[in-house]
Amino acid sequence: METEISIMSPEQKKELNPRVRKYRAELDALKRELFRAQENFALQKSKETLLGPGAGDEVRGSLTTSKETKGTTARLLNHDERVRAQNDQLENAKKTMYETDKIAFDVLDNLQYQNKVAAGSRGKVSSRVTQFL
Repeated sequence: METEISIMSPEQKKELNPRVRKYRAELDALKRELFRAQENFALQKSKETLLGPGAGDEVRGSLTTSKETKGTTARLLNHDERVRAQNDQLENAKKTMYETDKIAFDVLDNLQYQNKVAAGSRGKVSSRVTQFL
């Protein structure tokens, strides 16, 4: 519309510009309203996906206390317990890994020390054997 007005005569521009601005403002307001509705719909869908159908429904400003809501609460608590148990299990596995790593380094250090001692003993024994021969 704006492009068409730009090629019209000045009298027609004066007459049509206010209408076009009004239509543009209405269109922008409707776009914002549509965007908000889409956001609300997406939010409701994500709640339903996470919590089940009817999640987030409000009755007279407070959450419903229906069996569905109680079931949802029970599922959330059960899920929370499972997540905490898994976190604890991961922490225990992490501690075990660090302990195993420390033991491995200690064993490696011990083996390197024993290798040096053995190499030194081998050198001493071979020098004494050559002395006797």
